[in-house]
Amino acid sequence: MTRRFYGRSFADPWAALFWDGPDLCCGVAGRRADLIKLLWEEGVLDGLGSLGLLADVEPAADLAAEFPLVLRLRRPFRVSYCFEWCAEMWRAAALHMLDLLGALAGLGLTLQEPRPEHLLFDGPRPVYLNPGSITHLTALTFRGSVERLSASLLRPLALGRSGQAGTARGLLRGVEQGLGAGVSTEDERAAEKIGNWLETLSPDECLRALRDEVAGLRIEDAESPWSDYYGGDAPLSPAPGWSRKQLEVHRVLTELRPASALDLACNVGWYARLAEAAGAEVVAVDFDETCVNRLYRRVREEGTRVLPLTFDLNDPAPGFGVGNGWFPPASERLASDLVLALAVSHHLVLAGARLTFEELVRAFAPFSRRWLLTEFVPFDSPGMIYTPGQRPGSAGWYNLEAFVAAFGAEFRTVTLLPGGDRERRLVLCER
Repeated sequence: MTRRFYGRSFADPWAALFWDGPDLCCGVAGRRADLIKLLWEEGVLDGLGSLGLLADVEPAADLAAEFPLVLRLRRPFRVSYCFEWCAEMWRAAALHMLDLLGALAGLGLTLQEPRPEHLLFDGPRPVYLNPGSITHLTALTFRGSVERLSASLLRPLALGRSGQAGTARGLLRGVEQGLGAGVSTEDERAAEKIGNWLETLSPDECLRALRDEVAGLRIEDAESPWSDYYGGDAPLSPAPGWSRKQLEVHRVLTELRPASALDLACNVGWYARLAEAAGAEVVAVDFDETCVNRLYRRVREEGTRVLPLTFDLNDPAPGFGVGNGWFPPASERLASDLVLALAVSHHLVLAGARLTFEELVRAFAPFSRRWLLTEFVPFDSPGMIYTPGQRPGSAGWYNLEAFVAAFGAEFRTVTLLPGGDRERRLVLCER
């Protein structure tokens, strides 16, 4: 049977992650299989899982024909990549990896190569996926673990802290997903310090020093015109002061009960959190680093299952690798039952890339498995910041009728939700 491998896992001769239907599995070969089987039998893997450091796994005997040992992850995870994480998520991921490496070092173990794609976020909580990468701790394997951690998380974090998160994401976006040494003066100093620790400290001492360093870092949010675009502190249950829009979105969520939702251009994520409160597993994306950092901090504090990501709707990640199959595109990984695209259409059409309505549909529709809830903002509605003069000729075609017609070409039904002529109008589309 031809396996669909996860990321570049097929390149590892000892431990490969692959999909079995919706389930992610880890096949382990050679002497590595003997080690991982022993760790399973002795309860080490379950112990790491109970600490939240490793994904919960169980043996999958029905898949063992190709590998001496196969472990199946007990629950699914939404796939995101490190170039879609904000700086706060790089920091959380680095701390998680250091905690896992510390726990393993106490057992005389480490990770062969802690690649960033082998760590995913369960909402705001990072989890390591690949038990097959656990190996014996030696000076060589430990140095390799720290060097990979530096390339995939510590160097991006250093750039993110200096206001260059976008640069880091651009360097991470691709098959290898790592930054070489010397990307900044700060990175050169950090690399020298880490090199000294590797030479002079024990693995336990080195990991503690690294963890203290990362834990003490502070992510400074850049000034952003979007982070206060709308308030994010309204209650998540209907309350006096809720707008018609908030009431209508809540009604849609309550009636449709989507199992999953994607909030495009989420800003500080109030509607994403509303969807999560209604029972959906939620991904929330925005191009603004400050908004995503703030949303990540909030959902981490709340413990809610919202996954915040950073990307531009005009340029979501395509597929990477041979046949674009090693790293699937964002439209495949983030597709959800319901897509929310609120307070964004007018920005995409009348500014920036100046999309047509047909291009707008192509931006939203690939992410929607069933429903799309979007919004049309008339030129004469309160709070509209654009005029027809900012896109010459738009007065002739920028109207609700043309907007609805464009979405009707892709969706089976398009329903206008209640609102006045000069009000923003919510539009519910269904496949």
